[in-house]
Amino acid sequence: MGSRILALLLPFLLMDLLGSRAGFAQDSGGAEIAALPPNSPPVTSIASPRAEDVLVDYSMAIRKSLESDGVVMLDSAGPSHPKGSIAALVLFDKPRERTYRMLAQAERQKEYQSDVSEIVHIERFDGGQVDEHRIKMMFVKIAYRLKFALDPSSRTILWGLDDRFDNGVEHISGSWELWEHGDAQTLGRFATLVRVGKGLPKWLEESVSRTRVPGTVKSAREWVNSDGRWRP
Repeated sequence: MGSRILALLLPFLLMDLLGSRAGFAQDSGGAEIAALPPNSPPVTSIASPRAEDVLVDYSMAIRKSLESDGVVMLDSAGPSHPKGSIAALVLFDKPRERTYRMLAQAERQKEYQSDVSEIVHIERFDGGQVDEHRIKMMFVKIAYRLKFALDPSSRTILWGLDDRFDNGVEHISGSWELWEHGDAQTLGRFATLVRVGKGLPKWLEESVSRTRVPGTVKSAREWVNSDGRWRP
């Protein structure tokens, strides 16, 4: 009974930990800014450090596809993420610590995301960083800033828009959760929600959902598995 209560409380303890670890950063005007935007989704499944305990919630078909293909897109991100979020399971051929250290280098996302034309590092603070992403999809150019919160104790990465910036999209949030899978592999669960807003064409949001997200998680897997050498 005690372990079940601890598992239920751990997500809330993590969010408190992320806030206390990341603290506050100073913007150019000296004002305090929260380390993670309030629209970032909560993570509620980091209590278990082993992939086996996570995979038991998925069908045998999903588990077989994961073992054979390395990436499986999920029908739902689950109740811990906003409605409309897109999620995937990813099996990395690297230990958990190595996988986390690679994915935590947010400024290197351009190396495996071909539609990102430039990433400009804005600031770093205790527990995270802010980067400006500039992307081009067909004839549309977009710039937005993401604030990342990193928790090495749970190997969890959260991100959301930096509301101080005039972002070119309405909403972006997401997370990586990582669990040990045997001695040399890592199970990752990726989730994200993107809303482009009224000022951009609807097909752009659909393109992100149907094409960019699956491509991103597959590319992230290739990049991590190659220790950062792989390029799209």
